[in-house]
Amino acid sequence: MDEKRFNHIIKLIDIGDQSAFEELYNEYAKRITVLAYSILKDSGFAQDVLQSVMIKIWQKSSAIKRVKNPDAYIYTLTKNIAIDYYRINSKRYKNEISLEEINIASPIDEQSKLIFFSLIEVLDDDEKEIVIMKLVFNYTHFQISEEMKLPEGTVRWKYKVAIDKIRKYIDINKK
Repeated sequence: MDEKRFNHIIKLIDIGDQSAFEELYNEYAKRITVLAYSILKDSGFAQDVLQSVMIKIWQKSSAIKRVKNPDAYIYTLTKNIAIDYYRINSKRYKNEISLEEINIASPIDEQSKLIFFSLIEVLDDDEKEIVIMKLVFNYTHFQISEEMKLPEGTVRWKYKVAIDKIRKYIDINKK
């Protein structure tokens, strides 16, 4: 979603426009859930984070000033809420892969989601974050480097290493 449309939708949400809220939800629900799942490893928790992100946007829409990069805004908000959720629930949290389906409307079938989640499990945390930003949020290497506060060359290298790990994992599991 471009900057102009996002900011317009936020203004509409601020006056209580539910159709604008629904448009925002439809645009970002899948990406929010994928990011939250990559952090929490549980689809139920990921759904909780999705709800928290959307509720926060609804409740705080009047405080949201002009957003220059909507994808980065949603990414950062989601990441922070997921990390907070992890901290709050860390005693009850199980760090296991949950293969439950993610109950959101999406053109990606459940099998593809499961494959994606199992593939990124071979990556370390930085690599997961970079792959998700690149493939799910369509960030450029430069945008990722700014978000993660890493040199762009490091981001490119980590992305290449991550893709190589995924390819190797696929090759090993083909046999």
